[in-house]
Amino acid sequence: QKTGYINEAGHCLVLQTKFEGRRVIVVLLDAWGKYSHFGDAQRIRTWLEAKGFDALHDPVARTGALPARGPENAAALVRTAFVEKTPSADLGE
Repeated sequence: QKTGYINEAGHCLVLQTKFEGRRVIVVLLDAWGKYSHFGDAQRIRTWLEAKGFDALHDPVARTGALPARGPENAAALVRTAFVEKTPSADLGE
């Protein structure tokens, strides 16, 4: 992993890991605080563990995508906010 800071991008974190046998690269830009990108990375990990890679192909869960260069099964996701929608039935409405 690599952390950094520049005025244009704020506090940043780039990391690579393996999840379900696939290489995952996470890039977090403009974190609110000096260490909040670590919490953001943990929330992404928790979300992936709960939802799996199939959730990345759900248009409700995805806020945008970029074409990825690399292996055929490579994917690059861009999120402007980490928001998980909860169906109203789960809220007792």
